[in-house]
Amino acid sequence: MLCTALPPQRAAARRARVIEAARKLFAAKGFHDTGMAQIACESGIKVGQIYRDFPSKEAIVAAIVETDFSSFVDTDSLRTAVELGDRGAVLAAIEHLFEPAPCDEIMPEIMAEAARNPRIAEIVGALDARFRATIAAALAVFAPGESMRPRREDVAEVIMVLVVGMCQRAVAGAALSDPVRAIITREIDALASEALASGAGAR
Repeated sequence: MLCTALPPQRAAARRARVIEAARKLFAAKGFHDTGMAQIACESGIKVGQIYRDFPSKEAIVAAIVETDFSSFVDTDSLRTAVELGDRGAVLAAIEHLFEPAPCDEIMPEIMAEAARNPRIAEIVGALDARFRATIAAALAVFAPGESMRPRREDVAEVIMVLVVGMCQRAVAGAALSDPVRAIITREIDALASEALASGAGAR
């Protein structure tokens, strides 16, 4: 008897159920106290099938991180804003990164696990680099040109530190505050001013 593969949409839906079940359990019980059997019970998907989709818990964490990044950073909108030179849209997209919705309790758990687990540290490190590169690329609308790349990367690092800090604070219900917003605006304004002074910001 021939085996027929599931249609892509059904396979994707099954993976999504596993990811959401794992997210819920990791947040409630922690990474180490959550087993594949518990994820199977919560998701309603057999353990064997979970292992076919995800060879390890670390692979599930990688999928969670990728899902969150995709919803957290609207790269298509950012790219369009940069192509149009729409500074207001870029600034709005950066401020969106500080909204608490994507910063649920699972991220502190993943960050804590990264300190103990080299594979999770690798996943988080890759996300960090990708996130910083995305922000730095978006900042090109304020300071274009290769000569401004180091300064864009500096400002991207400041924004990254603030985003991660706000994610931690969001667990306690904190939202983007005026002082944090002022830091973002000040750093970006300074970047744009430096680019203009050097001639890199002229359009």
